[in-house]
Amino acid sequence: MSMKTLSTKALLLFIGLIIFSCQKEDEPNDPLLGNWENVSTSYPDGSTIVWEEIKADLIELIPGYSCMLYTCNVNKNTVTVSYTAPDTSTNSCKPTSLQIFTWVAEGSNYTFVQGTNLVKYTITFSNNDNQMRWVDQTDNTVTVWSRSAAQ
Repeated sequence: MSMKTLSTKALLLFIGLIIFSCQKEDEPNDPLLGNWENVSTSYPDGSTIVWEEIKADLIELIPGYSCMLYTCNVNKNTVTVSYTAPDTSTNSCKPTSLQIFTWVAEGSNYTFVQGTNLVKYTITFSNNDNQMRWVDQTDNTVTVWSRSAAQ
Protein backbone atom coordinates (compact mmCIF):
# COMPACT_ATOMS: atom_id res chain seq x y z
CA MET A 1 0.00 0.00 0.00
CA SER A 2 1.44 3.35 -1.01
CA MET A 3 1.98 6.18 1.42
CA LYS A 4 -0.50 8.34 -0.54
CA THR A 5 -3.26 5.68 -0.25
CA LEU A 6 -2.57 5.27 3.47
CA SER A 7 -2.70 9.05 4.02
CA THR A 8 -5.97 9.29 2.06
CA LYS A 9 -7.55 6.50 4.11
CA ALA A 10 -6.38 8.09 7.36
CA LEU A 11 -7.74 11.47 6.29
CA LEU A 12 -11.11 9.95 5.33
CA LEU A 13 -11.27 8.10 8.64
CA PHE A 14 -10.46 11.32 10.52
CA ILE A 15 -13.14 13.29 8.61
CA GLY A 16 -15.67 10.50 9.24
CA LEU A 17 -14.94 10.56 12.98
CA ILE A 18 -15.37 14.35 13.09
CA ILE A 19 -18.68 14.18 11.23
CA PHE A 20 -19.92 11.35 13.47
CA SER A 21 -18.96 13.20 16.67
CA CYS A 22 -20.68 16.41 15.49
CA GLN A 23 -24.02 14.78 14.71
CA LYS A 24 -27.07 16.08 16.56
CA GLU A 25 -27.69 14.46 19.90
CA ASP A 26 -30.49 11.89 19.77
CA GLU A 27 -33.88 13.03 21.01
CA PRO A 28 -34.89 11.39 24.27
CA ASN A 29 -37.25 8.49 23.73
CA ASP A 30 -39.69 9.22 26.53
CA PRO A 31 -43.42 8.52 26.11
CA LEU A 32 -44.10 11.88 27.81
CA LEU A 33 -43.03 13.69 24.62
CA GLY A 34 -45.84 14.99 22.43
CA ASN A 35 -49.17 16.79 22.55
CA TRP A 36 -51.81 15.87 25.10
CA GLU A 37 -55.42 16.79 25.86
CA ASN A 38 -56.88 16.67 29.35
CA VAL A 39 -59.35 13.86 29.99
CA SER A 40 -60.04 14.32 33.69
CA THR A 41 -58.74 15.54 37.01
CA SER A 42 -59.57 13.73 40.26
CA TYR A 43 -59.02 15.43 43.58
CA PRO A 44 -58.27 13.89 46.99
CA ASP A 45 -61.77 14.89 48.24
CA GLY A 46 -63.23 12.39 45.74
CA SER A 47 -64.47 14.91 43.17
CA THR A 48 -63.61 14.42 39.51
CA ILE A 49 -63.85 16.83 36.60
CA VAL A 50 -64.21 15.20 33.19
CA TRP A 51 -63.01 17.90 30.81
CA GLU A 52 -65.11 17.16 27.71
CA GLU A 53 -68.27 16.79 29.79
CA ILE A 54 -67.90 20.08 31.61
CA LYS A 55 -66.86 21.82 28.38
CA ALA A 56 -69.88 20.43 26.50
CA ASP A 57 -72.24 21.46 29.32
CA LEU A 58 -70.86 25.00 29.34
CA ILE A 59 -70.94 25.34 25.55
CA GLU A 60 -74.56 24.20 25.54
CA LEU A 61 -75.36 27.10 27.88
CA ILE A 62 -73.03 29.66 26.28
CA PRO A 63 -71.68 28.81 22.79
CA GLY A 64 -68.92 31.41 23.18
CA TYR A 65 -67.17 29.01 25.56
CA SER A 66 -66.18 26.74 22.65
CA CYS A 67 -62.70 28.31 22.89
CA MET A 68 -62.01 26.46 26.17
CA LEU A 69 -59.01 24.16 26.18
CA TYR A 70 -56.76 22.26 28.55
CA THR A 71 -53.69 20.82 26.85
CA CYS A 72 -50.12 19.84 27.51
CA ASN A 73 -47.19 19.89 25.10
CA VAL A 74 -43.92 18.21 25.99
CA ASN A 75 -40.66 18.50 24.11
CA LYS A 76 -37.19 17.38 25.19
CA ASN A 77 -36.73 20.54 27.29
CA THR A 78 -40.10 21.73 28.52
CA VAL A 79 -43.62 20.84 29.58
CA THR A 80 -46.15 23.53 28.65
CA VAL A 81 -49.62 23.27 30.18
CA SER A 82 -52.19 25.52 28.45
CA TYR A 83 -55.53 26.32 30.01
CA THR A 84 -58.20 28.56 28.50
CA ALA A 85 -61.02 29.23 30.95
CA PRO A 86 -64.47 30.73 30.37
CA ASP A 87 -64.87 34.46 30.96
CA THR A 88 -68.30 35.04 32.50
CA SER A 89 -68.17 38.79 31.90
CA THR A 90 -67.79 38.45 28.11
CA ASN A 91 -69.38 35.02 27.44
CA SER A 92 -66.19 33.99 25.67
CA CYS A 93 -62.82 32.88 27.02
CA LYS A 94 -60.07 34.47 29.06
CA PRO A 95 -56.58 34.67 27.58
CA THR A 96 -54.82 31.31 27.67
CA SER A 97 -52.85 30.66 30.84
CA LEU A 98 -49.50 28.94 30.32
CA GLN A 99 -47.42 27.07 32.84
CA ILE A 100 -43.99 26.19 31.50
CA PHE A 101 -41.68 23.78 33.28
CA THR A 102 -38.40 22.07 32.56
CA TRP A 103 -38.52 18.38 33.39
CA VAL A 104 -36.40 15.46 34.55
CA ALA A 105 -37.42 11.80 34.55
CA GLU A 106 -36.20 8.95 36.73
CA GLY A 107 -38.23 5.92 35.71
CA SER A 108 -41.90 6.76 36.31
CA ASN A 109 -40.97 9.63 38.66
CA TYR A 110 -40.94 13.01 36.96
CA THR A 111 -39.95 16.36 38.41
CA PHE A 112 -41.28 19.52 36.75
CA VAL A 113 -39.27 22.63 37.60
CA GLN A 114 -40.47 26.22 37.33
CA GLY A 115 -37.97 28.56 38.99
CA THR A 116 -37.72 27.33 42.59
CA ASN A 117 -41.04 25.47 42.34
CA LEU A 118 -40.62 21.68 42.06
CA VAL A 119 -43.64 19.53 41.28
CA LYS A 120 -43.13 15.78 41.55
CA TYR A 121 -45.37 13.37 39.69
CA THR A 122 -45.55 9.65 39.25
CA ILE A 123 -46.54 9.27 35.60
CA THR A 124 -47.71 6.03 34.06
CA PHE A 125 -48.68 5.30 30.48
CA SER A 126 -51.27 2.99 28.96
CA ASN A 127 -53.02 2.29 25.65
CA ASN A 128 -49.74 2.02 23.69
CA ASP A 129 -48.44 5.20 25.38
CA ASN A 130 -51.47 7.18 24.14
CA GLN A 131 -52.85 7.85 27.60
CA MET A 132 -50.97 9.04 30.67
CA ARG A 133 -51.86 9.42 34.31
CA TRP A 134 -50.13 12.00 36.51
CA VAL A 135 -50.27 11.53 40.28
CA ASP A 136 -49.13 14.69 42.07
CA GLN A 137 -46.86 13.50 44.88
CA THR A 138 -47.78 16.52 47.04
CA ASP A 139 -51.57 16.21 47.19
CA ASN A 140 -52.38 13.00 45.24
CA THR A 141 -54.41 14.83 42.58
CA VAL A 142 -54.69 12.54 39.55
CA THR A 143 -54.73 14.05 36.06
CA VAL A 144 -55.41 11.87 33.03
CA TRP A 145 -54.28 12.95 29.55
CA SER A 146 -54.88 11.51 26.10
CA ARG A 147 -52.37 11.90 23.27
CA SER A 148 -53.54 14.46 20.75
CA ALA A 149 -53.17 14.13 17.00
CA ALA A 150 -52.14 17.82 16.82
CA GLN A 151 -48.48 18.36 16.10
